[in-house]
Amino acid sequence: MFRSLRFDTTHDVPNYRRWLHGSRHLPAYEFHRRFLQYLQHRRGPGRWVLKSPDHVFALQAIRKVFPDAGFVCMHRDPLRVLPSVARLTEVLRQSFSRRVDRVAIGRQVRDCWARGAAILCEQGSHASPGGLPVLHVHFREFVRDPLATVVQLYRHFDMPLREGQLARLQAAVAAERRKGHGADSYRLRDYGFDRYREAALFADYMQHFGIEPESQA
Repeated sequence: MFRSLRFDTTHDVPNYRRWLHGSRHLPAYEFHRRFLQYLQHRRGPGRWVLKSPDHVFALQAIRKVFPDAGFVCMHRDPLRVLPSVARLTEVLRQSFSRRVDRVAIGRQVRDCWARGAAILCEQGSHASPGGLPVLHVHFREFVRDPLATVVQLYRHFDMPLREGQLARLQAAVAAERRKGHGADSYRLRDYGFDRYREAALFADYMQHFGIEPESQA
């Protein structure tokens, strides 16, 4: 259907971006539903678990096409998220561009996710019509106790969590903690972000969802 923020990430085409922002997402999700039905053919009933932050820009279309869908929204300080998204955009775009402008990427990412934050504040707390409510999760709480967050998710959506599943989850969490994680190699200023300007831009979002600020160089 040619309606995807993946294209907007890998290619810098402002006219496409403007068209996409004004485009109806309903046809894309109707095709998406048909494709999921194709994948599930002959497998019987089941629950799909799909992950993409870009879905926030099409919540109304999703609720119409998938009226029984439940939503999980992960929240984190945008000052930590913005440079990470900008870095990912830079890496993906390098394969399709002769020249990559970091500051331009920063502006695009900032404008895009400021719009996404506003949508979440306006629409993100509402349940699907006749469906399940939204579960909001704070990233810091998830990192602090991932198992408790998963248990909360299962309970919130009234899904059974068997003892064998809990044991496997505990083992997976323990293995992940042993791996550790390296330090970030990107900073706000690498993409033209200003700490105070961006903090003011996302202040309403932070307050709306009670997000604690994190330190960021």
